[in-house]
Amino acid sequence: MRRYRLMRGLRYSRLGERRLFYEREFSWRPVARWFGRERDLDNTSFAVVIGRHSHVFAKKFAGSEKGALVIDDYSSLAEVKKKFAFFMPEGVYYDRNYYLDRAGCEKCTVNGKMRHLESCDNWLGQELAFDLDPENVECPAHGGLEEKMREHQTMGFCKWEFEEVEKQAGELWKLLSQRFRRVRVTYSGRGFHLHVFDYGVRRWGRSERKRLAKEYEDDYGIDDWITSGEMRLMRLPYSLHGMVSRIAVPLDQQELAGFNPLTDKTCIPRFLHQSEKKK
Repeated sequence: MRRYRLMRGLRYSRLGERRLFYEREFSWRPVARWFGRERDLDNTSFAVVIGRHSHVFAKKFAGSEKGALVIDDYSSLAEVKKKFAFFMPEGVYYDRNYYLDRAGCEKCTVNGKMRHLESCDNWLGQELAFDLDPENVECPAHGGLEEKMREHQTMGFCKWEFEEVEKQAGELWKLLSQRFRRVRVTYSGRGFHLHVFDYGVRRWGRSERKRLAKEYEDDYGIDDWITSGEMRLMRLPYSLHGMVSRIAVPLDQQELAGFNPLTDKTCIPRFLHQSEKKK
């Protein structure tokens, strides 16, 4: 198994660490506070990716580790949390779509991608988002995306690449804030996510979202399939990114400037604090 090159100080989470995180540390309260009135969590679908990139997964999930397992059949968020702990996933995601009934549009989607949702009466729109990841920036040491693909390092990143994406996230935040009223940022684990909660853009179609992505894709390392709406899943704030052992945390503009995932305590899970104490 080829391991991805990560910024020094980051590492994959072990299965037991992932399980303990969702059993003892993860809470829906900060998630609900962050979304506020923007999203009804009880009417939201979730998904887990068990071990697609890290290849760290329990043997009982062999064969399902690479795909996204959708969680939309549940009676409470407490039940969803138990499922997170059961799967011990590499990543946890939420569905950016808004529905009258969370299960009503599953026939319209395949592998997390939107299919004919704009004409569905059950579909109320989709949160607009931007995903900035370090593989999309040209690094003086590791090259661009094509070179990283040849080296099988598309998910790896160095300190320079992370800091470049951090700078781009700050610049894009300022530009989007001039255009939209409610823009928020989260540290995703490898890069940054920008969420636009303006009600007026929820019903934008694929063509409108693609045009917006094109405006920024040359200057910023965005994944246009996220902004265009082709992929509806987004990493859940306050969940654990199992490839780097860091919590995806929301940031304000002051926190984003100079944010350091190696030292910022808000994104470091308890199992790392405990392992440091044992040394």
